Amino acid sequence: MDAIYTPPDLAKFLAEASTLASPRSVADFAAGDGALLRAAAARWPGAKLFGSDIDEQAVASIEALLPGCDTMLVDFLADASNRLLADRLFDLILLNPPFSGRGNRRYSAEIEGVDHKASKALAFAARALAYLAPGGEIIAILPASTLTSERDAALRKAMRAWGHVEQIGDVWRTAFKSHAVAVTVLRITRAKPKRKTISKPTLISLRPFAVEMTRGSLSVHEHVTTDTGPRFIHTTDLQRNCLLPSDRRASSAHRTISGPAVLIPRVGRPSSDKVVLLASGEAVLSDCVIALQTIPVGSEQALADLLVENWESLKTAYGGSCASYTTLKRLTKALLRFGLASSIRREERQPARAKAGLIEPPSIGQVAKKRSAG
Repeated sequence: MDAIYTPPDLAKFLAEASTLASPRSVADFAAGDGALLRAAAARWPGAKLFGSDIDEQAVASIEALLPGCDTMLVDFLADASNRLLADRLFDLILLNPPFSGRGNRRYSAEIEGVDHKASKALAFAARALAYLAPGGEIIAILPASTLTSERDAALRKAMRAWGHVEQIGDVWRTAFKSHAVAVTVLRITRAKPKRKTISKPTLISLRPFAVEMTRGSLSVHEHVTTDTGPRFIHTTDLQRNCLLPSDRRASSAHRTISGPAVLIPRVGRPSSDKVVLLASGEAVLSDCVIALQTIPVGSEQALADLLVENWESLKTAYGGSCASYTTLKRLTKALLRFGLASSIRREERQPARAKAGLIEPPSIGQVAKKRSAG
């Protein structure tokens, strides 16, 4: 059972993020110790409060800390909650839903009569839509992964078709001090956005740098050795966190990468000793190698250390029924767990590096831009 209660500062942020001047009723269906409801009571003393939880002790705590708050012991993700909460509507719903689920289990949420399967946290937030009064809004803390994960894709699309889903604030890595999980805050309203398309949320890199990824493009079978030109790098050159000496060269007509860059294997047995720093120079990468570069430039060694330190988590990005491999899309999700925004370089030729004097951590939108000349 999840029992990660909302810190007071984050609870206050959610209450203050509401655009409602004076909601008549406020609910929390995973109320825990009542932090979100207490923050709501502080802002709107006259609002009628409702708090439910799956934990009997938590419900008792809410009753003690918030006299007059209507409470209920209920498993919000169970179908029985539909009957217990029938006909209840609330102007404002504040949520810090349970995040974790055993294995890769998916949970049900019905929108407009269609049942969708998704992660525990997003399904929880989606189920709350049924209890939102006209003109009301939901403000929910959710894992940042719900913004990009494939298993949440269908439900995300349904929620955006239902109403307006807006990311407010940045992505936080340290919101819950005892749990290393990147979170975001979403505001969900029934009102439709003016534009039909909703731009992707801006994810802020929580580290002092973001990452740009490049996949090598030259197959080892197509490699033609030349006497001059940049070095050709294959996964066999990545050993014991070092780039082994090699005389293999490739034509500079192929796409090149210039150091500094962190090199990792795309295919083959994933191992932390294959995380290697290309300190300087130009190279042509085999299609079995992926290069990671930081924005601003100069934090590649810190990135390499971070990947090695968190290798057990990073290697989950590798899979496959035969030889292990990863994709840039999987790596994007893995880096997000470490608090790193990332983008995929799609240019055929390498753009100029970004200036090293950048101070503010770049957003994923900034990462996608070409680096300015240093």
